[in-house]
Amino acid sequence: MSKICVFCGGEIKRWEDEALPCGYKLETVCKTCWERYRNAPPIQRARLALESGRAEDVEGIQRFLNEEEAKEAQNAQRRALQRENLLCCGQEMKVMGKYSFQKLEGLFERFAPAMTAFHCERCGQVKFFDTRFLSQEQPEIDVSAFPPEPPKPTRSQPGKKPPWEK
Repeated sequence: MSKICVFCGGEIKRWEDEALPCGYKLETVCKTCWERYRNAPPIQRARLALESGRAEDVEGIQRFLNEEEAKEAQNAQRRALQRENLLCCGQEMKVMGKYSFQKLEGLFERFAPAMTAFHCERCGQVKFFDTRFLSQEQPEIDVSAFPPEPPKPTRSQPGKKPPWEK
């Protein structure tokens, strides 16, 4: 029995299948869809797999999407609070740079969080924030930029020999 690509619905021959995480499980995809969606954010892949109707783990994908939407709501609230904290004198504070307040050497240097310093150009006030809390959300890729490729014929032309036969 041949496998079916979760995104395009194309038939996948033996040894030509790939897998991409969609939710909490790996879903089977063709090589073309793997190339197209491998850099897509996990939420976008999960939505596309769910919308296709060919996903194997529908409940798991829905649970994953619900949890990610809850995390995104928390992140949106956190970013709104950050914007409020990064206002001073009615304007946004400017980034000064990253600083570490610990004297570290060698291996431990990697594990010390660096702080990002912001300053107000009007009054000179300085604020420090942990860089882990200033991350941005991952943008979705434009799926329409990749037109679906027509399936390639698998049969050889009659009368034509394969390249290894001379």
